[in-house]
Amino acid sequence: MRVSALRLCPKTESYAYYGTNLDNVDHLNYQTNHRTGEMTATAAQFAGLMALQLAHDHLLALDVSRYSRVLKTALKRVSGRISLLLQSGQLKGVSRTWLSDAQGSFNRAAGSISTTIRNSDLDNQKTCRKINDQLMRVEHNLLSPYVSPVDAPFRHLLLGRGAHTLASIAETADMEQLRVQLALATWTLKGCAHAMVGDIWDIQDQI
Repeated sequence: MRVSALRLCPKTESYAYYGTNLDNVDHLNYQTNHRTGEMTATAAQFAGLMALQLAHDHLLALDVSRYSRVLKTALKRVSGRISLLLQSGQLKGVSRTWLSDAQGSFNRAAGSISTTIRNSDLDNQKTCRKINDQLMRVEHNLLSPYVSPVDAPFRHLLLGRGAHTLASIAETADMEQLRVQLALATWTLKGCAHAMVGDIWDIQDQI
């Protein structure tokens, strides 16, 4: 089973020394108020519980419909800004429908997976493995393939950090970067939707 990524971090504070020459044990201890060992143990226990959960249940506890709601909120911010920039003439060469079309594809794919889960025999381990593969593709394909993990370790389109994220696209003042990142985000979402429904029709044919 593939797990795309696991990131444990504070909700508000960021680690200021990440990616710099000052990223060492002393600064980490300072950042954690000298509780690095305690926090490491807690993180390891949490990751262990997640691994046990993944290995125990036949079906992964990932509700793809919730991603649709998170995506809707993120895209609303981006779309609002795009509309204003297009109206003012500051942004050219993009379409308002790029992200809405990609969102529609994602929502339809998520709906297909949810329907398949409802109509499947979840006591059948083979069926669950196929559905789990589809669920894991959601996470895997929301990691932008257009940025290097070296430059942007957190490549997730919604939950990551960097110019490729929807949050950054909604705020960037560089029009050329906005245009490029908007196109890449659209392709990422379209690719994710396509990957999500890859084998889903084969599963439904067996029901």
